[in-house]
Amino acid sequence: MPRHSSREMRRRIRQWGERLYENEGLRDSLDDEQAKRLLDWGMKQLTAAARQTLTLDDIQANEKMEETWLIVSRIIRQANTLSAMLPTVVDDGEAGILVDAFAGSVSELTGQVVSYEWIDELVEARGEMDAAATFDRLFSILTSPAPSDTPDDGDDDDDDNNVEPNAQPESA
Repeated sequence: MPRHSSREMRRRIRQWGERLYENEGLRDSLDDEQAKRLLDWGMKQLTAAARQTLTLDDIQANEKMEETWLIVSRIIRQANTLSAMLPTVVDDGEAGILVDAFAGSVSELTGQVVSYEWIDELVEARGEMDAAATFDRLFSILTSPAPSDTPDDGDDDDDDNNVEPNAQPESA
């Protein structure tokens, strides 16, 4: 099994991170602070993926990095688009589809299921939020702590692996 150096890991992070930063279309609806927060989050994801490549051969490592980069880029693009667009979407069904797609991307990256309650709350609150508040709600799901590794509580609901971000303050 190949063992790559930390230098190779840093090269991968730099290579894929540059691609993330160079694609301004991923964040063109965000202000600088929001874009920085998302890019910093994306770099953490790429760094975590690069650590997982240390024991892989070059082909497998590049596949892992590309897969992670594609998902991270999709999440950033979706946050960018949803932040600007979601507050103006009139149809509940359309809003639900858009938020559900974002939640699906987050789940694909993290392996955690985003709760239906969070999705429904965001869809219902969208008309009362501006783009900044929408961004904060979307970003909260990216930075929520993973559910604890507690044993099944026996309540037969499958919410133990759901991510439920902390409540966000009401915007003025």
